[in-house]
Amino acid sequence: MSFLQNIGKSIYSPEFYKELLGRPFSFSLKYFYSLAVVLAVALAVIFSFKIIPAAQPFLQSIGPQVLNYYPDELVITIKNGQASTNVKEPYFLKMPEGLTPKDLKYKYNLEETELRTDLENLLVIDTAAPFTLEGFHNYKTAVLLMKDNAAYYSDNGEIRIQPIKGIPDTTINKPTVAKLVGKIAPFLVFIGPLIAIGAFLIAMIALSFKLVYLLFGAFLIWGLMKIRKISGGYREAYQIGIHAMTLPILLNVIIFLLVPDFRVPFFFTIVMLMVAVVNLRLVEPESTLPPQESAAAQ
Repeated sequence: MSFLQNIGKSIYSPEFYKELLGRPFSFSLKYFYSLAVVLAVALAVIFSFKIIPAAQPFLQSIGPQVLNYYPDELVITIKNGQASTNVKEPYFLKMPEGLTPKDLKYKYNLEETELRTDLENLLVIDTAAPFTLEGFHNYKTAVLLMKDNAAYYSDNGEIRIQPIKGIPDTTINKPTVAKLVGKIAPFLVFIGPLIAIGAFLIAMIALSFKLVYLLFGAFLIWGLMKIRKISGGYREAYQIGIHAMTLPILLNVIIFLLVPDFRVPFFFTIVMLMVAVVNLRLVEPESTLPPQESAAAQ
Protein backbone atom coordinates (compact mmCIF):
# COMPACT_ATOMS: atom_id res chain seq x y z
CA MET A 1 0.00 0.00 0.00
CA SER A 2 2.81 2.43 0.85
CA PHE A 3 4.37 1.75 -2.57
CA LEU A 4 1.12 2.67 -4.33
CA GLN A 5 0.85 5.76 -2.16
CA ASN A 6 4.39 6.75 -3.13
CA ILE A 7 3.43 6.46 -6.79
CA GLY A 8 0.57 8.89 -6.25
CA LYS A 9 2.71 11.23 -4.16
CA SER A 10 5.47 11.16 -6.78
CA ILE A 11 2.93 12.40 -9.32
CA TYR A 12 1.51 15.12 -7.08
CA SER A 13 2.30 15.92 -3.45
CA PRO A 14 4.22 19.09 -2.56
CA GLU A 15 4.47 17.82 1.02
CA PHE A 16 6.08 14.60 -0.20
CA TYR A 17 8.64 16.52 -2.24
CA LYS A 18 9.25 18.82 0.71
CA GLU A 19 10.19 15.81 2.85
CA LEU A 20 12.14 14.11 0.04
CA LEU A 21 15.36 16.06 0.56
CA GLY A 22 15.56 14.77 4.12
CA ARG A 23 15.32 11.14 3.04
CA PRO A 24 18.27 8.95 2.02
CA PHE A 25 19.01 8.55 -1.68
CA SER A 26 18.49 4.79 -1.32
CA PHE A 27 14.80 5.43 -0.58
CA SER A 28 14.28 6.92 -4.04
CA LEU A 29 16.41 4.31 -5.79
CA LYS A 30 14.46 1.51 -4.11
CA TYR A 31 11.21 3.20 -5.15
CA PHE A 32 12.35 3.48 -8.78
CA TYR A 33 13.33 -0.17 -9.11
CA SER A 34 10.15 -1.30 -7.36
CA LEU A 35 8.21 0.65 -9.97
CA ALA A 36 10.43 -0.72 -12.76
CA VAL A 37 9.91 -4.34 -11.65
CA VAL A 38 6.13 -3.91 -11.46
CA LEU A 39 5.97 -2.35 -14.92
CA ALA A 40 8.39 -4.89 -16.41
CA VAL A 41 6.32 -7.80 -15.05
CA ALA A 42 3.12 -6.22 -16.38
CA LEU A 43 4.66 -5.70 -19.83
CA ALA A 44 6.07 -9.23 -19.86
CA VAL A 45 2.64 -10.68 -19.04
CA ILE A 46 0.91 -8.57 -21.70
CA PHE A 47 3.43 -9.51 -24.40
CA SER A 48 3.35 -13.16 -23.37
CA PHE A 49 -0.43 -13.31 -23.78
CA LYS A 50 -0.14 -11.63 -27.17
CA ILE A 51 2.91 -13.31 -28.64
CA ILE A 52 3.10 -16.84 -27.19
CA PRO A 53 -0.35 -18.05 -28.39
CA ALA A 54 0.46 -16.70 -31.85
CA ALA A 55 3.94 -18.21 -31.82
CA GLN A 56 2.95 -21.72 -30.70
CA PRO A 57 1.36 -22.85 -34.01
CA PHE A 58 4.41 -21.54 -35.86
CA LEU A 59 6.83 -23.29 -33.51
CA GLN A 60 4.93 -26.57 -33.83
CA SER A 61 5.01 -26.42 -37.61
CA ILE A 62 8.50 -25.02 -38.13
CA GLY A 63 10.18 -28.44 -38.13
CA PRO A 64 7.99 -29.98 -40.86
CA GLN A 65 8.13 -26.71 -42.82
CA VAL A 66 11.92 -26.71 -42.84
CA LEU A 67 12.03 -30.32 -44.02
CA ASN A 68 9.45 -29.67 -46.74
CA TYR A 69 11.31 -26.55 -47.81
CA TYR A 70 14.73 -28.15 -48.18
CA PRO A 71 15.04 -29.71 -51.67
CA ASP A 72 15.37 -33.51 -51.77
CA GLU A 73 18.08 -33.39 -54.42
CA LEU A 74 20.32 -30.68 -52.97
CA VAL A 75 23.62 -31.70 -51.41
CA ILE A 76 26.05 -28.98 -50.34
CA THR A 77 29.58 -30.10 -49.54
CA ILE A 78 32.15 -27.96 -47.77
CA LYS A 79 35.63 -29.41 -47.85
CA ASN A 80 38.99 -27.71 -47.28
CA GLY A 81 37.31 -24.32 -47.15
CA GLN A 82 35.55 -24.68 -50.50
CA ALA A 83 31.89 -25.28 -51.36
CA SER A 84 30.52 -27.58 -54.05
CA THR A 85 27.14 -29.05 -54.94
CA ASN A 86 25.63 -31.93 -56.89
CA VAL A 87 23.14 -29.74 -58.79
CA LYS A 88 23.28 -27.59 -61.88
CA GLU A 89 24.38 -24.07 -61.02
CA PRO A 90 23.41 -21.36 -60.50
CA TYR A 91 20.93 -23.02 -58.17
CA PHE A 92 18.03 -20.97 -56.80
CA LEU A 93 16.31 -21.57 -53.47
CA LYS A 94 13.23 -19.36 -53.46
CA MET A 95 11.99 -17.48 -50.43
CA PRO A 96 9.59 -19.62 -48.33
CA GLU A 97 5.95 -18.95 -49.14
CA GLY A 98 4.46 -16.38 -46.77
CA LEU A 99 7.90 -15.26 -45.56
CA THR A 100 9.02 -13.16 -48.48
CA PRO A 101 10.15 -9.61 -47.60
CA LYS A 102 6.95 -8.26 -49.15
CA ASP A 103 4.85 -10.59 -46.99
CA LEU A 104 6.73 -9.56 -43.84
CA LYS A 105 6.51 -5.87 -44.73
CA TYR A 106 2.74 -6.14 -45.13
CA LYS A 107 2.26 -8.33 -42.06
CA TYR A 108 4.31 -6.19 -39.68
CA ASN A 109 3.69 -2.80 -41.35
CA LEU A 110 7.41 -2.17 -41.80
CA GLU A 111 8.75 0.97 -43.40
CA GLU A 112 10.31 0.73 -46.85
CA THR A 113 13.77 1.36 -45.41
CA GLU A 114 13.48 -1.36 -42.77
CA LEU A 115 13.30 -4.32 -45.14
CA ARG A 116 14.41 -5.02 -48.70
CA THR A 117 11.35 -5.97 -50.72
CA ASP A 118 13.16 -6.86 -53.97
CA LEU A 119 14.52 -10.19 -52.72
CA GLU A 120 13.08 -13.25 -54.41
CA ASN A 121 15.54 -15.93 -53.28
CA LEU A 122 16.74 -17.00 -49.88
CA LEU A 123 19.85 -18.67 -51.29
CA VAL A 124 21.58 -18.80 -54.64
CA ILE A 125 24.51 -21.17 -55.17
CA ASP A 126 27.06 -20.30 -57.84
CA THR A 127 30.48 -21.78 -57.16
CA ALA A 128 31.78 -21.13 -60.68
CA ALA A 129 31.40 -17.36 -61.15
CA PRO A 130 33.45 -14.77 -59.24
CA PHE A 131 31.64 -12.28 -57.03
CA THR A 132 30.45 -9.04 -58.60
CA LEU A 133 28.07 -6.46 -57.18
CA GLU A 134 26.02 -6.53 -60.37
CA GLY A 135 25.73 -10.30 -60.25
CA PHE A 136 24.76 -10.28 -56.58
CA HIS A 137 22.03 -7.68 -57.18
CA ASN A 138 20.75 -9.53 -60.24
CA TYR A 139 20.29 -12.73 -58.27
CA LYS A 140 17.90 -10.88 -55.86
CA THR A 141 18.99 -13.16 -53.07
CA ALA A 142 19.57 -12.78 -49.35
CA VAL A 143 22.62 -15.08 -49.48
CA LEU A 144 24.93 -16.02 -52.33
CA LEU A 145 27.08 -19.10 -51.77
CA MET A 146 30.25 -19.13 -53.89
CA LYS A 147 33.22 -21.47 -53.99
CA ASP A 148 35.31 -19.71 -51.36
CA ASN A 149 32.92 -17.13 -49.87
CA ALA A 150 29.35 -16.36 -48.95
CA ALA A 151 27.86 -12.91 -49.64
CA TYR A 152 24.82 -11.67 -47.74
CA TYR A 153 22.95 -8.58 -46.60
CA SER A 154 23.74 -7.47 -43.06
CA ASP A 155 21.16 -5.98 -40.67
CA ASN A 156 21.92 -2.46 -41.87
CA GLY A 157 21.55 -3.41 -45.53
CA GLU A 158 25.25 -3.57 -46.36
CA ILE A 159 26.64 -6.43 -48.45
CA ARG A 160 29.16 -8.50 -46.54
CA ILE A 161 31.43 -11.28 -47.77
CA GLN A 162 32.32 -14.09 -45.37
CA PRO A 163 35.12 -16.53 -46.28
CA ILE A 164 34.20 -20.19 -46.02
CA LYS A 165 37.74 -20.99 -44.92
CA GLY A 166 37.68 -22.09 -41.31
CA ILE A 167 34.29 -23.83 -41.51
CA PRO A 168 34.70 -27.52 -40.64
CA ASP A 169 34.25 -30.03 -43.45
CA THR A 170 30.57 -30.93 -43.63
CA THR A 171 27.85 -32.21 -45.93
CA ILE A 172 24.39 -30.64 -45.90
CA ASN A 173 21.54 -32.68 -47.31
CA LYS A 174 17.97 -33.54 -46.35
CA PRO A 175 18.93 -36.27 -43.83
CA THR A 176 21.36 -33.94 -42.02
CA VAL A 177 18.69 -31.19 -41.94
CA ALA A 178 16.17 -33.69 -40.54
CA LYS A 179 18.68 -34.72 -37.87
CA LEU A 180 19.28 -31.09 -36.91
CA VAL A 181 15.54 -30.39 -36.72
CA GLY A 182 15.12 -33.43 -34.47
CA LYS A 183 17.76 -32.10 -32.08
CA ILE A 184 16.25 -28.62 -31.93
CA ALA A 185 12.59 -29.65 -31.60
CA PRO A 186 12.71 -30.57 -27.85
CA PHE A 187 14.02 -27.10 -27.00
CA LEU A 188 11.15 -25.27 -28.72
CA VAL A 189 8.96 -25.79 -25.64
CA PHE A 190 11.20 -23.29 -23.83
CA ILE A 191 10.51 -20.53 -26.36
CA GLY A 192 7.41 -19.35 -24.48
CA PRO A 193 9.17 -18.84 -21.12
CA LEU A 194 12.16 -17.31 -22.93
CA ILE A 195 9.84 -14.79 -24.61
CA ALA A 196 8.42 -13.80 -21.21
CA ILE A 197 11.85 -13.56 -19.60
CA GLY A 198 13.21 -11.65 -22.57
CA ALA A 199 10.32 -9.16 -22.47
CA PHE A 200 10.93 -8.63 -18.74
CA LEU A 201 14.67 -8.07 -19.19
CA ILE A 202 14.20 -5.71 -22.13
CA ALA A 203 11.67 -3.68 -20.14
CA MET A 204 14.01 -3.53 -17.13
CA ILE A 205 16.93 -2.40 -19.31
CA ALA A 206 14.79 0.24 -21.04
CA LEU A 207 13.54 1.58 -17.71
CA SER A 208 17.03 1.54 -16.20
CA PHE A 209 18.19 3.76 -19.06
CA LYS A 210 15.88 6.43 -17.65
CA LEU A 211 18.36 6.77 -14.80
CA VAL A 212 21.07 7.41 -17.38
CA TYR A 213 18.87 10.02 -19.06
CA LEU A 214 18.31 11.64 -15.67
CA LEU A 215 22.04 12.35 -15.40
CA PHE A 216 21.27 15.14 -17.87
CA GLY A 217 17.64 15.81 -16.91
CA ALA A 218 18.66 16.49 -13.31
CA PHE A 219 20.47 19.63 -14.47
CA LEU A 220 17.11 21.06 -15.58
CA ILE A 221 15.52 20.26 -12.22
CA TRP A 222 18.53 21.74 -10.47
CA GLY A 223 17.93 24.91 -12.46
CA LEU A 224 14.31 24.99 -11.27
CA MET A 225 15.52 24.60 -7.71
CA LYS A 226 17.91 27.53 -8.16
CA ILE A 227 15.10 29.70 -9.55
CA ARG A 228 12.90 28.80 -6.55
CA LYS A 229 15.91 29.22 -4.20
CA ILE A 230 15.31 25.71 -2.90
CA SER A 231 18.20 24.32 -0.90
CA GLY A 232 20.01 21.40 -2.46
CA GLY A 233 22.54 20.49 -5.12
CA TYR A 234 22.73 18.16 -8.11
CA ARG A 235 22.28 15.05 -5.95
CA GLU A 236 19.00 16.37 -4.55
CA ALA A 237 17.87 17.39 -8.04
CA TYR A 238 18.58 13.86 -9.27
CA GLN A 239 16.62 12.40 -6.36
CA ILE A 240 13.66 14.66 -7.14
CA GLY A 241 13.95 13.61 -10.80
CA ILE A 242 13.63 9.93 -9.89
CA HIS A 243 10.15 10.62 -8.51
CA ALA A 244 9.21 13.27 -11.10
CA MET A 245 9.82 10.63 -13.82
CA THR A 246 6.94 8.52 -12.49
CA LEU A 247 4.19 10.18 -14.53
CA PRO A 248 6.08 10.31 -17.86
CA ILE A 249 7.17 6.68 -17.42
CA LEU A 250 3.57 5.58 -16.82
CA LEU A 251 2.35 7.66 -19.77
CA ASN A 252 5.08 6.22 -22.00
CA VAL A 253 4.05 2.66 -21.12
CA ILE A 254 0.36 3.38 -21.77
CA ILE A 255 1.11 5.13 -25.06
CA PHE A 256 3.45 2.32 -26.12
CA LEU A 257 0.68 -0.24 -25.56
CA LEU A 258 -2.21 1.74 -27.04
CA VAL A 259 -0.72 4.16 -29.59
CA PRO A 260 2.81 2.91 -30.41
CA ASP A 261 3.22 5.39 -33.28
CA PHE A 262 2.60 8.42 -31.06
CA ARG A 263 5.59 10.76 -31.09
CA VAL A 264 6.02 14.19 -29.48
CA PRO A 265 9.53 15.67 -29.32
CA PHE A 266 10.84 15.94 -25.74
CA PHE A 267 7.53 14.59 -24.40
CA PHE A 268 9.21 12.73 -21.53
CA THR A 269 11.29 15.74 -20.48
CA ILE A 270 8.38 18.18 -20.70
CA VAL A 271 6.11 16.04 -18.53
CA MET A 272 8.88 15.41 -15.98
CA LEU A 273 9.59 19.14 -15.67
CA MET A 274 5.86 19.90 -15.34
CA VAL A 275 5.64 17.44 -12.44
CA ALA A 276 8.69 19.03 -10.82
CA VAL A 277 7.36 22.57 -11.30
CA VAL A 278 3.91 21.75 -9.90
CA ASN A 279 5.32 20.00 -6.85
CA LEU A 280 8.08 22.50 -6.13
CA ARG A 281 6.21 25.75 -6.79
CA LEU A 282 4.23 25.44 -3.54
CA VAL A 283 7.29 24.62 -1.47
CA GLU A 284 8.62 27.44 0.67
CA PRO A 285 12.41 27.69 0.28
CA GLU A 286 13.12 27.68 3.99
CA SER A 287 10.95 24.62 4.57
CA THR A 288 12.88 22.49 2.09
CA LEU A 289 15.94 22.19 4.30
CA PRO A 290 16.52 18.70 5.69
CA PRO A 291 15.42 18.38 9.36
CA GLN A 292 18.95 18.58 10.77
CA GLU A 293 19.75 21.76 8.79
CA SER A 294 16.44 23.38 9.81
CA ALA A 295 17.28 22.88 13.48
CA ALA A 296 20.73 24.38 13.00
CA ALA A 297 19.26 27.38 11.18
CA GLN A 298 16.99 28.13 14.13
